[in-house]
Amino acid sequence: MSEYYGSVEGGDAYFATRLFSDDWDNSSDGDKLKSLHMATQIIDTLNFAGKKSGNLEFPRGDDTEVPDNIIKAAYEIGIKLLGGDTRESTLSSIGVTSNSWGTVKQTYDGNSVPEWTAAGVPSSEAWALLRPFLRDPTAVLIRRVS
Repeated sequence: MSEYYGSVEGGDAYFATRLFSDDWDNSSDGDKLKSLHMATQIIDTLNFAGKKSGNLEFPRGDDTEVPDNIIKAAYEIGIKLLGGDTRESTLSSIGVTSNSWGTVKQTYDGNSVPEWTAAGVPSSEAWALLRPFLRDPTAVLIRRVS
C-alpha cells in the first residue's frame, strides 16, 4: 500500500501538457516525491464522507483504487508546495484585504477567507477536485446505542 497519492511519473505525465508547470518540471524527483508526501498529509486532514479502508483516507469503503480526482488534487497541491506555497504561507495571508507601505498598515477581513484556504489547502484547483468527496458540514450523524 502506498504512503502517498500519485507518483512522480504520474505527475510528470499530468503536467506534460500544462502551461505554467515550471515548479514541477524544474524540481528533482526527490523534491517531487516530498511534495506528494506533503500533499497527501494535507489531503488526509480533511473530513471525507465514508470510512477509510487503509492507512490513508483513500481508497474508502469497499473501493480498491484511489479516485483519479484525489490523485490529481495531490499533483495540484504538490506543484503549489514546490513553488513555495505552504500551509503557513497560505494561512498567513488569510483575510488580508489591503496593504500599505507608508506608515505600514495592513487590513484584515475574516469574512473574505476562501473555503480552501480555511481548510489549509493551498490550491483552489485541488479544492475543486476534493470538495465532492467531503462530508456535508451541516449534516448530523445520529447513532442509536443500546
